[in-house]
Amino acid sequence: SPGAKTQPVETTKTVRPIYSSLPMDEPEFREIVMEFVPLLKQKIQLMKDAQANQQLDELAKLAHWLKGSGGTVGFSEMYEPALALELAAKEKRFNEIRRLIDELDSLSEAIVVPECETVNQ
Repeated sequence: SPGAKTQPVETTKTVRPIYSSLPMDEPEFREIVMEFVPLLKQKIQLMKDAQANQQLDELAKLAHWLKGSGGTVGFSEMYEPALALELAAKEKRFNEIRRLIDELDSLSEAIVVPECETVNQ
């Protein structure tokens, strides 16, 4: 339609691409990261469900999982917000919980698994 501006929907904050710090040219490590990404999205959905149902113990457990697992697969960016979320869940700080889940969601969307250039070498 005339006059309609085509703008990207999510302009709230720009998240830079996030790459695992593990060596992605090693097939074992690539596989670990590639398996982690869908698992992470699943866990973030569980966090949203736990928040919606006010299951704060469950939410704290999920945040605790992410705090450990994120670092293991090379996503240190996840550590601080996951730690903060775990504490916020334990202390029933609902506004902070919502903000931190959104932040983790944005981070998960920003993860980039590079194409493997070193196949068959």
